[in-house]
Amino acid sequence: MSDRTAITAGACALAALWPLVLAAPPEAAAAEPADLVFRNGGVYTVDAARSWTEAVAVSEGRIAYVGTNAGAESHVGPATRIVDLAGRMLLPGFQDSHLHPGGGLDLGKVRLHGVFDREELFRRIAAWAEAHPERTWIEGRGWEAGAFKPRGVSRSSSPGARRCPGERCGPPASS
Repeated sequence: MSDRTAITAGACALAALWPLVLAAPPEAAAAEPADLVFRNGGVYTVDAARSWTEAVAVSEGRIAYVGTNAGAESHVGPATRIVDLAGRMLLPGFQDSHLHPGGGLDLGKVRLHGVFDREELFRRIAAWAEAHPERTWIEGRGWEAGAFKPRGVSRSSSPGARRCPGERCGPPASS
C-alpha cells in the first residue's frame, strides 16, 4: 500500500468515525483544569429528564462539566479547589439581589419586632421620640398584639395617652 493510499484510507476511516468521536461522553474528552470541582454527591440537574449525577466542575464562574466522578477528574488540576460532597445533595440555584423600596421606609420608624411586653413597647417608643424630636409623627413597625392582651389596645393604655404631647400622638389634624 502506498503512502497516498494509506493516508486516504485513514482519512476515510476518521471521517466515518468522526460522529462517534463527537458523541463520546465528556469523560473521554481532555479538559482544562477547573477552578472548582464538586464530587461524591447527589447532583440534581433539573434537565428535562430530571436526571441525577455525582459531580460538577466550574471554570471562571461557569459550569464546565456535569457528570460522573471519573469524568470530573479530568477537570482537576494543581490549583483546583475540590469539595467532597460526601453524599450530600447539590442543587442548581439562582442568586437574587433586590430590595423592596417600602422596606427602606421602615428605617425611619420605631422597631418593635418581638416585643411582647407592653412596658418595653412604651419604653422603645419613648426612647425613639426623645432621639427624634424633629419628627412630628411617630410611626412604628412590627408591634405585637400580644403586648396588649388580654384586653387589647385601649386609648388609656396607648403610648400616646401616657407620654406623647399634642399632635405627636396621632395624625395631624385635618383642615
